[in-house]
Amino acid sequence: MKKTLLFVLMLWATQLMHAGVIKFENFRNSRTVQNGVLLQASYTPVDEDDENGIVISNNKLEIPARSTVTINTGCVNIKKIVLHLYSGSDVPHLKMTATEGSVETVKEPAKTVTWTNTGKAVANVVLTLVETETASDVQYEFQKNRVQIVSADIEIDGEYGYYGVVDGILKDTIDIEPQKVALNKTFNTFWEEWDYTFTATDRSTDHIVSFTFSPYWGESFEGEYEDDEGGEVEVPGEGKYAAKYIYLNIAKNAQDTNKHDVELEMIAENMVLYRLTWTGVLSGEETNPAYDQEPKTATTLNFVGVEADYDDDNVQFYNELEITMYDKDDNGMILVFMVNKTSSDNVIPTGEYEINDSKQVGTVMASTGYDDWGMTEGSRLELNVTEEEGGVQWLETVATYFIVSGSVKVETIATGVKVTIDGKSYNGSTINGVYEGPIPGTSTGVESVRGGDTETRRYNVLGVEVGREYEGIVIERGEKRVIVK
Repeated sequence: MKKTLLFVLMLWATQLMHAGVIKFENFRNSRTVQNGVLLQASYTPVDEDDENGIVISNNKLEIPARSTVTINTGCVNIKKIVLHLYSGSDVPHLKMTATEGSVETVKEPAKTVTWTNTGKAVANVVLTLVETETASDVQYEFQKNRVQIVSADIEIDGEYGYYGVVDGILKDTIDIEPQKVALNKTFNTFWEEWDYTFTATDRSTDHIVSFTFSPYWGESFEGEYEDDEGGEVEVPGEGKYAAKYIYLNIAKNAQDTNKHDVELEMIAENMVLYRLTWTGVLSGEETNPAYDQEPKTATTLNFVGVEADYDDDNVQFYNELEITMYDKDDNGMILVFMVNKTSSDNVIPTGEYEINDSKQVGTVMASTGYDDWGMTEGSRLELNVTEEEGGVQWLETVATYFIVSGSVKVETIATGVKVTIDGKSYNGSTINGVYEGPIPGTSTGVESVRGGDTETRRYNVLGVEVGREYEGIVIERGEKRVIVK
């Protein structure tokens, strides 16, 4: 669904950006905007008494020498500008210069001033009308050294941007000399897929350019990407600027398949165009926010359970039997067994279970980590501390080791069941665990009740019977409770 929507949006954006020619005509003022493209005429007076300024005459834009005509698309590349002049305009006596590209003035058959892009990214062009020493051979119908613009054609290709930034001017172009290039991989917990972030640091400016994208096909990041968001530029001492347009192409190098050819073009909100052409080895980090609660340093953890309960609510529909075990320090081990029925003797059918993400009957479900809403599935070891607030105690998880592989062995013993865990966590920690005894409960919920509400026997987490005055976590009627006085 996401990729289909992305394709439709890209197609729509492509059609929008390749708008062709925008025509300005019937001028009513010296500043006009169409589809986000600005055409503005300005005049620079010689002195305080100079009143020889811009005039709108019969919907024509009349400008004298020392006037400028600014064409600004914000971030859209300009290919060509054609100014159509009134027949009485003094073309031989005047000429146009431009800040970028080249200008050609044509007298016959139709008087035009044509600006042509020389091939670089140009989103802002200033044309200046200047006098020449060439005598005029044109008969005037109005004051000398003036040009009347009947209409203007602005040809754009959208190659470098989008519409909407009328007053933005492309301030600079930085051809990145990469000091560092990386391609980092991050799991998107919402879409449940991997996203890539291409990052390049410029050697001379230390600007960091990055672009995050989802691969089109599976896990392959190679391809051509276009977007108007998802990227940013970090400028030292200034902060971060969102990208307004990005083009990224990643392809395997033909001579060395261990390397990639990378092309990048990006305009950011600081109105700087960043360009990169680079060949090299793409390396980076792989991160998954779903597993952030697990310590990064691998270690060995040995778990010895002293109590256990189970939840079989999901066995009928999802084949999920959740077993929760606690050790003497209230650390919890949760194992999700994939079974189609429970055992009448010890709840868990005996046998050996592989820990994986197949969710097939006869396996133990590997951890999926926590999603954006703090929900999780699968097997894990939670390191807990006991917290108290308002006289109520509960377990606070301070670290979670997400079990993603290994095996679990279930045996019947005299006191109930023996569960032996030999697992590996997401970040490579070794999880050894064992539990011997009954699995009495049908719920993993912790219920808080007032002392004295019942006269049934109570046991602490070590299985030792406690009196009615005992406060804290107890086992009562096969359920775990917190007693508050």
